[in-house]
Amino acid sequence: MGCASHDRSSEEVALERTPRRPAAPLEALLDPLGAVPPLAEASTRLGRGERLALGVADGAKAAAVASLRHGLRRPALLLVPRERDAEAYAEALSVWVGDSALHFPARPGLPYAREPAPATVTQRRLAVLARLARGDRDPDPPLVIASVVAATGFTARRPDLGAGPGRISTGGRIALDALALELVEAGYTLGPLVEAPGEAARRGGILDVFPPTEALPLRIELFGDEVESIRRFDPETQRTVERLDEALIGPAREWFPDRHALLELAGRLDGVTNAGSATSSGLDEELAALGRGELPAPPRYGPLAGEATLFDHLGDGALLIVDEEDAV
Repeated sequence: MGCASHDRSSEEVALERTPRRPAAPLEALLDPLGAVPPLAEASTRLGRGERLALGVADGAKAAAVASLRHGLRRPALLLVPRERDAEAYAEALSVWVGDSALHFPARPGLPYAREPAPATVTQRRLAVLARLARGDRDPDPPLVIASVVAATGFTARRPDLGAGPGRISTGGRIALDALALELVEAGYTLGPLVEAPGEAARRGGILDVFPPTEALPLRIELFGDEVESIRRFDPETQRTVERLDEALIGPAREWFPDRHALLELAGRLDGVTNAGSATSSGLDEELAALGRGELPAPPRYGPLAGEATLFDHLGDGALLIVDEEDAV
């Protein structure tokens, strides 16, 4: 298990969520555990920016990771070889640090497939990026667990996390048409009902929206241009669960290419497809749209045109922990 500080400049992004921490049964043990000489020495050396290797039995790795992150009070990334390892670590670490243990999942299928990720996967990935974006404002720095495939695959750029309407407060003023347009531009799908993350619906002066960073959808009710109420609601019963003074609505997808990026991608894909077998009519149409600088619907090709990874979202001094370094 290797550990090091990760240095990268950070910038403030307007996307965050108030954490709701479940019980972490073993959290009270982290202070005495951190006082054990090998872990105390490791924390001291990491605090000085040193890189070090620790020999830890498999059954004690989760405890060691939780202790190091607890002692340094920094955001941390645990990098593991396989996706199943990330899932197991996330479960094991949750009993030590609660919901500060965040699994950043890999997209299913091939890393560079043109198909978009399922909405649930996008929701979880964006929620992790939103938590990291809080930086020094987060009183409980997150411990992110990711496989190599998840950490090195392309994702949203830091500025893209500011897409969407942003912060909306009761008593504030916003035009409903403008709000709906901002949601569409941020990747939301407008429909009759909101059932899954990334969906929005408009009925009269009411707009329902399900941000990927929220556990439940939001219902925003306007009187003219004034925000009269904001509520979380159960999508099955449509009943209000919680009233809010404000809400933060960020993007619904990870990829926001500009026209230049689309044209560049079209050129690269054209060279590949012309060198092989005939393409389908659907792919031909999508390539033609890219060649005009337009985004196909549904939006595809994000992993082919991306330029940022999870590492770009780690702030200054984040702790990088590598499990099974040779396998990674």
